[in-house]
Amino acid sequence: MLKFLFFLSVLVTLANAAVATVFLEGLNERGQQEVQKVISIFR
Repeated sequence: MLKFLFFLSVLVTLANAAVATVFLEGLNERGQQEVQKVISIFR
């Protein structure tokens, strides 16, 4: 049971990392200019 829970938590962690990576790549491709606009507004 503990091994199963550990395995499940590892799977969830890997899934979160994959989602974050895909999200950041999409942000770099699509929204980088918008992000730079927002950053320049706050500066």
